[in-house]
Amino acid sequence: LKLYNEANLWCWIAMYPEQCDKSEAGCQRGNDSFFYRLAFYHGPLWFCFLVVFASLFKVYNGVKTQEDRVARYDPSLSRQNKARTSTASSTLSSTKQASRPRTRQVASQALFYVITFCLTHFFATLNRLIEGITGKEYYSMLLLQAIFVPLQGF
Repeated sequence: LKLYNEANLWCWIAMYPEQCDKSEAGCQRGNDSFFYRLAFYHGPLWFCFLVVFASLFKVYNGVKTQEDRVARYDPSLSRQNKARTSTASSTLSSTKQASRPRTRQVASQALFYVITFCLTHFFATLNRLIEGITGKEYYSMLLLQAIFVPLQGF
């Protein structure tokens, strides 16, 4: 395909080689590089983000279900729930939430993980979309990409 060229921060799928004057006819060798970027990198990457989000949501629901089952058989939680049954239904729902510490912990950990995971590649994806649509490169987007993409290793 001959698409592997210098792409500002590193070598990647790019339309023009590094030393190319874009006005030269023989210089352009990376036709449809924007679509190849989407097909080979950004599309699968964001699909993986959706799979991770769905998996973590399933884990959250599993922990919530398990805590509800345990609460039925735990005498201390049963007494708390019986004592609060006479109060309003909104208080009961807040009590139910308060009696699920693991569910809250799993929810916050999953949310932070997904946000961090997506944030590391958000600016890179946005930068490449802007570049592919407008044909222009913006220093601020390159800077954000250079800052956030290496953070995926932490």
